Amino acid sequence: MKKLALAALAVLLLCACASPALAEWQDRYLSQDSAVFDRAFAQEALKLSTLIYYRDQQAAYMRKAGFNTVGYWNFHRPAGDTRHICAYYVYQKALPDGRTAVLILIRGTGDDECALNMDVMPSGNYDLPYAENFTLAAQDILDTQAAYLDSLADPVFLVSGHSRGAACANILGKMLTDRYGAQRVYAYTFATPRTVRGEYPAYANIFNVINPTDYITMLPLPQWGFARYGVDVILPVVGASEQQLSAVQADFAQELRNSCREGDMAIRYGGDEFLLILPGVDRSTAGRIARRICD
Repeated sequence: MKKLALAALAVLLLCACASPALAEWQDRYLSQDSAVFDRAFAQEALKLSTLIYYRDQQAAYMRKAGFNTVGYWNFHRPAGDTRHICAYYVYQKALPDGRTAVLILIRGTGDDECALNMDVMPSGNYDLPYAENFTLAAQDILDTQAAYLDSLADPVFLVSGHSRGAACANILGKMLTDRYGAQRVYAYTFATPRTVRGEYPAYANIFNVINPTDYITMLPLPQWGFARYGVDVILPVVGASEQQLSAVQADFAQELRNSCREGDMAIRYGGDEFLLILPGVDRSTAGRIARRICD
């Protein structure tokens, strides 16, 4: 379901950005003003955040783009593991100007992690000015990568993620900005939960692409004072008409119906989120159907 929602978000953002096709990676993304929202860069970051659910395809795409794999962490969580961590990849690439491009791509909610998303303050201190669970996950990345980060002479970062991964990316983007400065850190997050409350710097280099109908982006509750680091980019993005967005949603719904057998059901249950009900289909087959739609 989360993959279908991501696919729908990708289609919606594609229309909103008024581009004929998803962009390919371009090194120039990491040379422009990090405080300016770049629609093509957002598309690319969304693609990277989506590909993390398809690890073989992601590895092939990153090789094609010239990136080397530094490593990946936390993809296999042992049963009963309640640590506040996220699964993520780190990639790097030498840029022509001598800098090292570092991509930190963070996966959304995995198996048995839903409850951890709701455990906002695991210490029991409900007066903290940040979502403690997601902050612990971001700090884990920073601590685990400490030696690697120290080895980099001239780094520039892209941090991106979806849902749970977006919350972690939002906070990690803040942490890296505090250390390296805004012009070295680009952060694009998608379907981002709320992460912080109270007074904090603007962090104009962090962009959170938000579907206002997505309840995940309303947690932890704004009534508790929570918001997000950076700038919220609310879909539909400026430049897309309601007619365009409706047409994209209708096309996507038709694609779902075309993927159904007699007796299956395709349901739009809010905003850009869709549900397929496939009676008698096992998990493996359902996964193939979802991948075909995403492709």
